Amino acid sequence: MKPAQVEKKLAHWQQVAIAACEQCGLNRPPLILAPQSINEWLSNTNSDAKTTDITKAQMAVSSIVSVLSHDPYYQVLADAADLCMQMSVPAAGQPAMPNALPDTLKQQTPYIKLLIGPEGGLSQDECQQAESVGFKPWQIGTRVLRTETAPVVALATLHALST
Repeated sequence: MKPAQVEKKLAHWQQVAIAACEQCGLNRPPLILAPQSINEWLSNTNSDAKTTDITKAQMAVSSIVSVLSHDPYYQVLADAADLCMQMSVPAAGQPAMPNALPDTLKQQTPYIKLLIGPEGGLSQDECQQAESVGFKPWQIGTRVLRTETAPVVALATLHALST
């Protein structure tokens, strides 16, 4: 994807996120990050190194919210997560959710990183790579969800489990 296309898509999706926050009354929009390869993302995802400012590669955001990326509220994105989960296709013998999820959700401000694959799911190698850096499989029900549906279902499920 050309850099101009990336900026245009980031701006579009960031504006969608901002509009959704305005509609539901949230005052801190999620930052929509630029696409990166799964290898790149996983290599940065759970390092123990705490940084005082998120690196440029990790925080490539639309110019309409670039100033927000330096706000302390968003700096948690550079920290190691309390729990990393990978949405997975339902599989026999695999636990439905990581054992640590209930305790993580009891924390005052849990930080959970969630990996959701593309249409068709993650490859076996990608799943193994994710597991090697600490991602635990998480199945929500017995159905395979579409990529654009999975985040909404995952967030709603996490919200329901935490209340």
